[in-house]
Amino acid sequence: MIPLNSGDQYDQVLELDQTYPIILARGDYDDFDSYHSAVGYANITISEAS
Repeated sequence: MIPLNSGDQYDQVLELDQTYPIILARGDYDDFDSYHSAVGYANITISEAS
């Protein structure tokens, strides 16, 4: 489980029942020099597990 508040000063504290934008990217190689081969974005809503 990931905490809603990581305690990191650079992270945003997440709140239940709120929607947040996320960005996604992946590459064909596990390095820092290659370009992404796929990118995307979405919105997620944080809710309590039932």
